[in-house]
Amino acid sequence: MSNLYYCELLKLWKSPIRFLMVLAGIAPVFFTVFPQFMDQMAADAPVSWDLIILGNLSYFNLLIGIPLFYLITGYIFAYEYKHNIISQLFCYPNSRNSILFAKFLAISTCIVITTAISFIGLLIIGFIWKSSGFEIQTLLGGVDLYIFSIILQIFLIPFAICLSISKKSMVLPVGVAIILVIVTGFTTGTTVSQIFPWAIPLNVILHLGNHATMENIMFFTGIVILILFCIVTTWYSKRLYNKID
Repeated sequence: MSNLYYCELLKLWKSPIRFLMVLAGIAPVFFTVFPQFMDQMAADAPVSWDLIILGNLSYFNLLIGIPLFYLITGYIFAYEYKHNIISQLFCYPNSRNSILFAKFLAISTCIVITTAISFIGLLIIGFIWKSSGFEIQTLLGGVDLYIFSIILQIFLIPFAICLSISKKSMVLPVGVAIILVIVTGFTTGTTVSQIFPWAIPLNVILHLGNHATMENIMFFTGIVILILFCIVTTWYSKRLYNKID
């Protein structure tokens, strides 16, 4: 298992994916810090690091996470077919479930790394931007939000795996991801977003960050829906992967 996991990580490291992960981690930092910086420069407005943290995670969960991680998922599964090594892979003394789990772990690792880059980016800017009133306790107090963000994004990955396995390419998961981002954007703030799996991570983050509240019953309903969605798509991805040639 460890060898399979290492091979998947090595595959990603040797690809342009590693550069996309860095850019994806930095982009939300820029989108959230720059407006606050301009406000302070223009009117000497106070800087709210709580809002910067929530904005960072909102951009990450709404615009960055879904397309990036669906792209990574598609790449990981399409790689063997593109290089015609899928038959060789299945001849190794490892079960298909083990191979699938190694890929899932590699994708999950990418989520952790990209989120960490975004977190560290805010930390660095906080130390450099001395006039912002940055206190490290504020950022460390938001660590739980970043952890929740990682977990919730991981729950969405099995669906991307199903798409990647079914078409053996990157096109379908990336195309679907773009549609999902648009739908999530349009449904944000509505009742639909509280039960739409791809909008639930953003709702949970905003609720836990006390920026937007929802009834406890809807909060826990969204969590349950996301967990059940993950379980069902995980089962189906295993079924698909054990049947493909």
